[in-house]
Amino acid sequence: MRFRENTGTLVFPSTVSKRTPFDIKKAWYKALEASDVGHCRFHDLRHSAASNLVRAGRTLFEVGTLLGHSSTTMTARYSHLAIHDTQNMVDSVMGALR
Repeated sequence: MRFRENTGTLVFPSTVSKRTPFDIKKAWYKALEASDVGHCRFHDLRHSAASNLVRAGRTLFEVGTLLGHSSTTMTARYSHLAIHDTQNMVDSVMGALR
């Protein structure tokens, strides 16, 4: 496979201009149709990744840093996903004290 040299600032420049980002809409909708996923925005993948990271035990600080959030308030929306894990942690430690 041959790759074009990318000397611009964009990771995925369009094939027409190095200053214009590549438009993924056509490929995205084609992939959705082939996968039978149904309605899903490309941005939804960002939320899914963040949710999976929180469920896997990564801290909100780590997830926020990865997502480029400027404040922990933005990342706090994922905190509810860690509540069940936190309850299990407390139960396992405090249960031993009985």
